[in-house]
Amino acid sequence: MINRHPAPPPQILYAGGPDGRSAPFLAFLEFLSDLTHVMFRKLSTTVEEEATSKNLLHDLSERERSAEDERDALHQTLQLNRAERDRELSTMDQLITKLRAELHDITQSNQMEMESIRQEMKENMEQAEAEHLAKGKRLQDRIDQLSQEMVRLRDEHREKEAALRKKKEKHEHDLAAQIKTYDTDMVAKQTETLELMELMKEEKGELDQLEEYFDKIDKNQAQKNEEERILTEFKRRLDAARGVLDKAATKLQSRARGGIARTELAGSKKKGKKGKKGKKGK
Repeated sequence: MINRHPAPPPQILYAGGPDGRSAPFLAFLEFLSDLTHVMFRKLSTTVEEEATSKNLLHDLSERERSAEDERDALHQTLQLNRAERDRELSTMDQLITKLRAELHDITQSNQMEMESIRQEMKENMEQAEAEHLAKGKRLQDRIDQLSQEMVRLRDEHREKEAALRKKKEKHEHDLAAQIKTYDTDMVAKQTETLELMELMKEEKGELDQLEEYFDKIDKNQAQKNEEERILTEFKRRLDAARGVLDKAATKLQSRARGGIARTELAGSKKKGKKGKKGKKGK
């Protein structure tokens, strides 16, 4: 029986000398050792274990093949993703280059526009300053002219004011005379007003008596009208109630007559049946 841990013979291990073994010889020894282990494993296992090992080896082979297929698919996906990423990076690089060129153009355009604006602003400020100086000169001339006009108008107004003062004093004298006349008239009017108020009190007393008298007459007339309206309404309701009672009486009479007629009809039918029974008995 083969040893469980076989080892190659010492003469084979040291065929080329303990320290001078060649590489092919070492490879041969390794292969021989593997073969020995495989032979020992095959001879030491049962049929069931060998079948199990074969099934396990087959499963492992299938898993390895599936893993390799998955690895190939992942590799292809990775290649596609890398190609797509490279295309996106290329597109982004082109876009960045384009944007940089546009930014450069915009910067240059802005600089040129700023220079133009500065130049235009300088020209506008110079023009505005010149216009301001000219306008200031015109306004100063206008101020001098208005000052002279104001002095002239002040002299004229002084003369007019003196004339108006005299006129005002005259009007005040006339107004004082009119006020005095007005006060005299108002005293007379006040006396007349007091007399009229006394007369108005007397007439108001008479008016109150007449109003009280006519209020009584109006109240009596209103009460009479209300009584007539109540009587008319009561008569209308009475007529309506009589109409309802007449209709109810008519319906009751018709029902009573119908009941009497049905009773008589039923009695005549019963008599007729009894007469027929008597004839049959005979």
